[in-house]
Amino acid sequence: MIDTQPNQEEQEVKTLEDLLENAGQLFHLRGMVDKSRKPSELTSLNEQITRILTKDTPGDYLPTLNQVSANAPWASRYATAGLSTRLETAKPLYEKYGSRLKEQIIEAMQQELKESQSKADAALRLSTYFTGLAESPELDQVTADEYAQDELAKRIGVDVNFTARGHIEAYRKKHENLYARLFAEQFIKETKSEKGSKYELDTQKIDEVMKEVKAGSVIYTNHKQIQEQKEAEAAKTK
Repeated sequence: MIDTQPNQEEQEVKTLEDLLENAGQLFHLRGMVDKSRKPSELTSLNEQITRILTKDTPGDYLPTLNQVSANAPWASRYATAGLSTRLETAKPLYEKYGSRLKEQIIEAMQQELKESQSKADAALRLSTYFTGLAESPELDQVTADEYAQDELAKRIGVDVNFTARGHIEAYRKKHENLYARLFAEQFIKETKSEKGSKYELDTQKIDEVMKEVKAGSVIYTNHKQIQEQKEAEAAKTK
């Protein structure tokens, strides 16, 4: 009779993947809570945080949600505490199996770079892997206006505009994506030849960043979301 039960190594890897994903999700949710300005948005974030915290103890959902929903500082506090405990639990497993996950992520990143036409294009393709890790200054009204003015000038085919005004919330994602691309550039190596430029991943730098379990959890979570999105898009074309 064939034993279909997962062995200890498979179980430990699965546990590590779950811990990293939950930690990465809490990391992102905490950042979103800290930047949230809309009550409806905060309500959704509170529910997501609570679902992750009580995934293994669903009976604790309601009292946990009540505490998380008290105010934004409580939501951030619970997300931070949940993140810390999951990272602490993941550490020994990450030291044991982290290199295996790193290899999968590096391979996916290298695939992303194969079609790159420029360093900016390469950075854009990699930027989503580093979402949340790139620190960006708080978006102010002056910068939002500059984004709006630049977009207007491009739309109408002129070189400059000084009158358009931008809404901060409308440009927050663009602002964060810009700094994510700048962050991603440090992991790209450009080699030039007669055939043109080639863009490759600096695997040593990636490995250095992912030695720290928190960064590893964020990159792993981003990687998983990217793969799920690609699978969903592929399913639509069938």
